[in-house]
Amino acid sequence: MFFHKKNIPVESLSLSSKAWKKFRKNKIATVSFCFILAVAVVSVLGYLITPDSTPDANNQILQLSAKPPGTSVKMLLVKKNMEITQVSFFHKMLFGQESPYYYIPLHSYKYVGDTLVAEIYTGSSPNNGPVKKYNLAEIVYGSAGFLGTNTVMQDLRSEVEKNNIVTKT
Repeated sequence: MFFHKKNIPVESLSLSSKAWKKFRKNKIATVSFCFILAVAVVSVLGYLITPDSTPDANNQILQLSAKPPGTSVKMLLVKKNMEITQVSFFHKMLFGQESPYYYIPLHSYKYVGDTLVAEIYTGSSPNNGPVKKYNLAEIVYGSAGFLGTNTVMQDLRSEVEKNNIVTKT
């Protein structure tokens, strides 16, 4: 009577499943793990997900170098008249690829027939930039990245991801 075993069902778990269960209960550890996982995914994808996928995220626009980060300027993308060599998927992922466009900051523009007449942004006030004409077949209208830009108008999101890629290697 005193030494009779009671049949109590016991849940038998391996050490790894016990550790995983305890880990999932810890909210800070779970959030930290998700953050580390997200940083690892961004690091692996690298230049595939950056807005400026040129080598070293180095698409600079010197007219805008004195402007504060987050400056918004209309940009004109003009197709380069040279052939850009296509690189492999892994080369683009690790090192980036040359852009097929020139980035030109605009102060004002107007359409005249099949050409775009644009005054180039100089960054000074008043803007006395040169007026240039572009064929509509050569241009694509674009804008700066959503995180703003640094002192030489490199997209800040591209810079953060580039620095993340450098630190992982």
